[in-house]
Amino acid sequence: MTTRQSSAAEQDARRAGADAAAVVIYAQLRAGMPADRIEQSAERVLAGQASQPTPVSAAFYDAYGQVARTYAAAARAFGLDPAAPAQTRAGQR
Repeated sequence: MTTRQSSAAEQDARRAGADAAAVVIYAQLRAGMPADRIEQSAERVLAGQASQPTPVSAAFYDAYGQVARTYAAAARAFGLDPAAPAQTRAGQR
């Protein structure tokens, strides 16, 4: 296996990280958490990484971070961020 290929365990960890982030962040959005706080929450999760993570744990945290950034950006872009001014939220343009 070369360094460009990931193991099945890394691929599974990446899926698990993405799935975990999706579940957590979706719940945060449904609860009305502002995008900035969602990003802060994800940063706290990502801060739990070891200083020298294994390839599998690195894959998990990488996927979690990617999904967190994507969801927070989407919340802003689609007007789902409750912290945004009312005129920019979805349905209130």
